[in-house]
Amino acid sequence: MDEFHAIAVEGRQTMRLVDQDGTVLLDKADDGTGGRPEVQRGELRRILLDSLPAGTVRWGHKAGGARALGNGRHEVAFGRVSVAVPIEDVQRAVAPGTRGQVSQ
Repeated sequence: MDEFHAIAVEGRQTMRLVDQDGTVLLDKADDGTGGRPEVQRGELRRILLDSLPAGTVRWGHKAGGARALGNGRHEVAFGRVSVAVPIEDVQRAVAPGTRGQVSQ
């Protein structure tokens, strides 16, 4: 979590409202208590990928669908191949910016 907070960008929850003439009606600075930290997508992606064991993500495998098998297991279809894995493994393997590609 420390690594996440280290890449948080300050000032992204600043709010300014102006009227049609540009007169400032409200100017609220980001005081850091908003509870919705912003991070750069590339940095977040790096942190998530670095947290996985080497070889977990295999690029170029697009998930075609998923179905529950019961007992906490799910089958994920990769094109013409299906692999049964725990759903937690699938959730950990999905990285932002991969357009639904999942590791196998």
